[in-house]
Amino acid sequence: DKKVKGQDDFKALYQTDYSWMKDVVRGLVDGAVDRVELTTDTQRALNYVLRSGTSDTFASDLGALGVKIFGEEEPGMVAAFLGLATCAKMAGGSVRRLKG
Repeated sequence: DKKVKGQDDFKALYQTDYSWMKDVVRGLVDGAVDRVELTTDTQRALNYVLRSGTSDTFASDLGALGVKIFGEEEPGMVAAFLGLATCAKMAGGSVRRLKG
């Protein structure tokens, strides 16, 4: 029964638990997906601010989007987000009226 040089090392490597690598890759993929979703939600918020529409739909759309971006546990951030977006929309409307 002859052993090939390095055979024990190969067996040890083959039997190694690679679950840590799976966790690292899963973490990277989850982080990338979260970043893409945040970018998409941010672009959607900008479109809501720039489009014309009634204030009721604007507030409800951006309120729901703010909860999605900041989470339900951050109502202060959602309120600040909605307030700043409303200011931006009002300022944008004023600029459009001055030009038109």
